[in-house]
Amino acid sequence: MFQGHGAYIQGLYTNATLPEFIGSAGCDRTARLWDSRASQACVFTLAGHSERVESLDFTLVDGVPFAFTGSNDEGMKVWDLRLALPLYELSSGNSEVRGLFYHNNSNTLFATIENRYNNVNADDVDDDGWPASAVHKLDDFDEMYTEAYCNLITYNFKSAPEQPSKHRKKTPKRNPQKRKPKQPKQQHRAPQQPGCPQQ
Repeated sequence: MFQGHGAYIQGLYTNATLPEFIGSAGCDRTARLWDSRASQACVFTLAGHSERVESLDFTLVDGVPFAFTGSNDEGMKVWDLRLALPLYELSSGNSEVRGLFYHNNSNTLFATIENRYNNVNADDVDDDGWPASAVHKLDDFDEMYTEAYCNLITYNFKSAPEQPSKHRKKTPKRNPQKRKPKQPKQQHRAPQQPGCPQQ
């Protein structure tokens, strides 16, 4: 039995690149990765969201294990599973994250989002008619992130640039102040008078 969450589980997830893991997203504001083999132990607890975690995906990227979590706190986190620490925090505008999927071939994270501020209590609005309890302000994002009820958005990740080789030979630096050696002065000798032929 897999035990560890302190509240309802929102969903279960698997990935072919890491077949030994089963992932879970919970209302206890955490996502967890479990060893699907005999131990059934929780090997990673991804905690850091301020509201329940709605979605999870995990995969290998260039041999490195990463996880992606989406939450009702209107944000996503990218985790390095070698350290179980978040590397990046991505915003979903003024919308909750409902689902996540990472596409390895295009290095793209797909997220389904839902705006929860379309139908709000009239007592919970500011002077601009925007909910005072919203995480972001109305004009923090484009219109598509605030007025649309549901959307599919993408985040493209660039590959890391190639690092220079440590064994690369260094070219010697030229010293612009180094002067060329002076050429020796030519000595001019007076022409000798022709001598008398010897007998």
